[in-house]
Amino acid sequence: MNNDSLPEQKIPFYAGENDSDMSRVCLSPDVVKAIGLTEETIKNATWWHNNECLNLTALPGFTAAGDLSSSTLKLTVPQAYLEYRTQNWDPPSLWDNGVPGIFFDYNLLANITRSFKMGNNKYNVTANGTCLFSSNYICSHVEFIEDADKLSMK
Repeated sequence: MNNDSLPEQKIPFYAGENDSDMSRVCLSPDVVKAIGLTEETIKNATWWHNNECLNLTALPGFTAAGDLSSSTLKLTVPQAYLEYRTQNWDPPSLWDNGVPGIFFDYNLLANITRSFKMGNNKYNVTANGTCLFSSNYICSHVEFIEDADKLSMK
């Protein structure tokens, strides 16, 4: 699409509704989402083939050409129909919340210092760590630091 590649997927072609000798590409709602059309373009779009395929003729300048020899579909989409995107950034419509997970990292350090001449012993225990929990809706972060009797939470 506009000289950028999209992931490989199956795209059906169907006979035209008014001309059975002419085949038309069927861009499903999932494919349309991957293209990154603006919400306004999708809202104003019309669909055909039982509302499964985007009607390209209703979007001036939007063209699709299949190439059977290379099994590719070349799309030309006017910039006005597309969300902002660059090569290293996806538009917000393609974002998701990831997968639920939990991450726990900790460090425990204990020291004993003995002074044979003075007869003193010094004990020091330090613990610190972080815990991160995320679900599709919540991401929380707890950090703990303990040094002897001091405890703080962020």
